[in-house]
Order: sequence, then structure tokens, then C-alpha cells
Amino acid sequence: MFVRDVLESTMQLVLETDQISGPFVGPIRDSQSGNSFASLIDASVETSLDRLRSMIENESELKRFIVRCGEPTLTDASEPDASRLLASWSQTGWSEFDDRVCKIVELFKKMDVEIMIRPSAMGMLSDAICTCSWARRSEDVSCSLLLDPIGWLVPSMMRDVDDHLSRIAQFCEECPKVSAILLRSVKLSKSGSLEESSIKDGDIDPSVLIERFSRFIRSGVDVIVLDESDLEYLKA
Repeated sequence: MFVRDVLESTMQLVLETDQISGPFVGPIRDSQSGNSFASLIDASVETSLDRLRSMIENESELKRFIVRCGEPTLTDASEPDASRLLASWSQTGWSEFDDRVCKIVELFKKMDVEIMIRPSAMGMLSDAICTCSWARRSEDVSCSLLLDPIGWLVPSMMRDVDDHLSRIAQFCEECPKVSAILLRSVKLSKSGSLEESSIKDGDIDPSVLIERFSRFIRSGVDVIVLDESDLEYLKA
């Protein structure tokens, strides 16, 4: 009953998209009221301010936008570009990332909209440890995080996915700046890459996924799913 009571007091959100492949983008709406929560746009912290401004102007009715923490690599899309990321994880790299985030925050403020950043294996916030560290030292920056635990997985992790999800959950339970969590799954394609998936259609046992992140569900953090039927797993 406690979980049901919490769910009734928080927004249960669905990312609406008709994309068959590639990263999911689209509007996120409250499953009960139909009201808009945010828009997950095809942009990142590395996207130019001019392009971001244009994208926001094209969706003038929305007041919250979610961007990726970095751009997908040009090599195997399932693996981070190690050499590029290692070079960026320097003091200079973090300073440049912080500067870009601050400029985007300032732009969004001027346009009277909010920004959420979605960490993933592609970009500076490429694991739970560095994401939580960045969030703690950036608490005064006016942006929040969309936690996407599955976005930190790479194909080699699927053999021990339960252990990896346990560690991710443990690190993130005290992470500041998290205002919503995207609970989804993933499929291992024939080519060996990972494809985004709803909970019900993914290769990860739904009960494992829900159990590992049950504290977030109970905490009242807004929960986003890719298919409305996935909301039933949260009530178990």
C-alpha cells in the first residue's frame, strides 16, 4: 500500500515517441492528466547555443527540456570512445563542461525554461560515480538530472547486469539534483550493440530492475517510462 500511496502523489510519466531505432526523443506527459512534463530533445551539452535556442523556440508551449550529457560516438555506438573520454576527464575537460552547462542554463533562464541533463555512457557524466561527484559540486547550478541508470550500461555489462545495477543504485541513492528517473530496459542486438527498450520488451528481468531502484520509486521522485503499460510494474 505504501508504494501505491507514493505513486498516487507523484507524476507517472510516459515518453511518447514513434521512433523504431536510434535514441528516443519526444514529449514526456503525465499518464493521468495528459499534462506536459518535459521534452527530451535531440541535443546535448555540446550542442551550440544557437541550435538549442532554435529547438526551444519550435516548442514554445513547453517549459522544461532534457538534453544529453554528451554526443554519441562515431564508432561503435554501444561503447564510449575511450581515448576521447579519457582526454576530456581532465581538469580542463571538466572546466569546459561546466562552462558549457552554465551557458546553457543562462540561455534557458532567458527563455524562461528549465534544463535537465541526462547522464549516459556517452559524455562526461558517463557513470554513476562521476555523475554524483559532479552533482555535489554543482548544486548551485540551476539545472537538474534525469537519472537514466540503463544509459550507463554497455554490452559487456549485460553478463552481470544485476550486479552493475545494484552498484549504480547504491551510488545514486544520495545523489543531489535528481528530479526524475527514467526506468527502461535494453535489448542486445544481433550486431552486439544495445538498443533502448521498454521494461516489458527488454532483456533485463523487470523484477530485478524495479527492485534495484525501488528506493527511488518510494522516495517520490517522478518516474518516466517508455510504455504506459510499464507503469504496472511500479505497483507490484
